[in-house]
Amino acid sequence: MFGDRPDTSSVGGLMLRKIIKRCAERLGYSTRCQRWLTPEDQESAKFRAFVERNIDKADYLSRNPDVAKACADPVEHWLNHGCLEGRRLSPDLEVLLGQTAALADQKTWELFRYRGKFVAVRPTFLPQRVVDQILEQGQFDAAVFAPGFHAIRTLRRYNFADLLSRHGIDITRLLGVISQRPRAVILLPFLVIGGVEKYASAIVEAFEAAGLWPTLVLVTDQTEAAAAKWQPLSILAPLRKAQIVFWRSFCPSVGRHEAALARILNGIAPDVILVINSQVGLEMVSRYGRGLSQKSKLFCAFFGLSPNALGAPYGWRYPRSTLPFATALTDNGRTARILRNSFAALPQCRIAILPPMSELATREEWDERLFARRLRAASVQPCKRWLWISRIEYFKGLKLLNEVATLRSGDEFHIFGPADRPLEELGLRSDNIKHNGFLNNVGTIDCALYDAFIFTSMFEGMPNVVLEMAQKAIPLVLTRVGGLDETFDDSAAIFIEPDKQSSSRSFADALAGLTMKSPDDIVSMVNAAYEQASSRHGPETFRRNVARLFCTHEPNA
Repeated sequence: MFGDRPDTSSVGGLMLRKIIKRCAERLGYSTRCQRWLTPEDQESAKFRAFVERNIDKADYLSRNPDVAKACADPVEHWLNHGCLEGRRLSPDLEVLLGQTAALADQKTWELFRYRGKFVAVRPTFLPQRVVDQILEQGQFDAAVFAPGFHAIRTLRRYNFADLLSRHGIDITRLLGVISQRPRAVILLPFLVIGGVEKYASAIVEAFEAAGLWPTLVLVTDQTEAAAAKWQPLSILAPLRKAQIVFWRSFCPSVGRHEAALARILNGIAPDVILVINSQVGLEMVSRYGRGLSQKSKLFCAFFGLSPNALGAPYGWRYPRSTLPFATALTDNGRTARILRNSFAALPQCRIAILPPMSELATREEWDERLFARRLRAASVQPCKRWLWISRIEYFKGLKLLNEVATLRSGDEFHIFGPADRPLEELGLRSDNIKHNGFLNNVGTIDCALYDAFIFTSMFEGMPNVVLEMAQKAIPLVLTRVGGLDETFDDSAAIFIEPDKQSSSRSFADALAGLTMKSPDDIVSMVNAAYEQASSRHGPETFRRNVARLFCTHEPNA
């Protein structure tokens, strides 16, 4: 009868409403005041209905004896007072109010508005699938039952995204740039010119051939801005097809945050996780390897273990804590033997050797280079030129290089490679050492202009640059480090024993002896180096080794 809402915006409207109500009562009719619900009212009603469905009234009254004593309705009390006082709605629900709720991630929180204020709610109980996973883990580590078998379901739960956001990690943007779930993840500290980066690039290329694709390369130490010029580098060309993510772009705060990284990789669950020289990756495997190994095959690469290296090499610091969960990967047998002898007492000690790959010269290229080498060996050069290529760092044998250059002051030593300091500060003070910058592509250098390639490092795994030089028809004079003598014998290279007081004199004498060799001897020497490098490090051999190791997990050491 009184369906139309009277105008109550004026005093006259209020008086009219009272008159109508009084007349209706005298005539025996009941009045029915119809209330118009605004959108805000509708949202509040929706949240009230949610509270009525989910509040545990018995639990609420038992935990709040003042409410029970007052005989208050739990729903009304919580909506009017309890939510503002921080009283728990239900043991299985977590509630946020106000601006904090407005900023909550809608992927993990259910959002409401009540009386104009934001409210966010999400369950706190462990899903049954998580409980089942914990119980399954118990057969490997009984410590997970420490809280008590029946208490597991009521353990406090922390949201994955919340834990990551505490470290300033933009998890939404990070997962957004990973277009597909990767089957393999490689952790590298930098994208620069170096043997480690070339080794990783070859593995990425072999992963594609083996079906471990897509592959994600996670750069852990370098920012995207610092690595802006990596794409033109020829040794990193295979990485252009992989997904590249710079960890520092999403985790800018101070610290390595190996726990956050472990959570992300555990969520992605790739088939293979390979850590190459990344300290945060090695820390992650050391601390969380047991959990990660339930879903992924773990590998940690170690290349050299010389005690003369600067600092403590990762190969000494981490294998004891990573080997129980991960296979130790190395590129040479010498490191594999040291690892096996040092850590064989561990319950699990898997060690695998994966010799690095070298691109082979075609027969036409080789014939041309061999002809140029014969001409160089037959010519009379009053000033000999020696070629040296590497990063210009202390443990690359710079002291030995300087001493050899001083002993052979009439020769020229041309060195290529990046240097972060002036040569004098690095110990290269001899006037006949010429720094020619660094090479984006080693293949562009004309080795026919030089009499030999010299390698002076005191601490190496299996240096890629030597394998590349073996394809250039240039004699090799090398320190006996890493796996060099596993690939080359004395017919293919001249070896100098490092770490001796006489090393510089022996090196200088070896160069003098090389200049006395006939052209036929030089040709025979470079031919032997080419054949030996090709048989052990050719692309097809490398791809077969990668498929066997990462797809079937058969270590060969």
